[in-house]
Amino acid sequence: MGYGVMVAGREVTGRPDLPLYVRYVEPGSPASLAGLARGDQILSVNGVAASTVISTENYAALSATATGQTLGLVVRNANGDRTLTLTSSALRMPWP
Repeated sequence: MGYGVMVAGREVTGRPDLPLYVRYVEPGSPASLAGLARGDQILSVNGVAASTVISTENYAALSATATGQTLGLVVRNANGDRTLTLTSSALRMPWP
């Protein structure tokens, strides 16, 4: 289960001055259906600035513990900033 989004957290460990980018979006996931894409910059997670997420190394909000949970993201890409609300679901793995 989850939202279907992974971020490039390791690359910015200890560097809250750097942007936090989407590393991977699971096809067919809530993140994918909302239009989130690899390379989008995450500005905030559930109202917490990305710089704070990085400095505290607290990425827990990006991992759902049950279906039906919500995740609020503010993201930026070439088309500008937008706010997304993702609802966690059971993700189908690509392997049998």
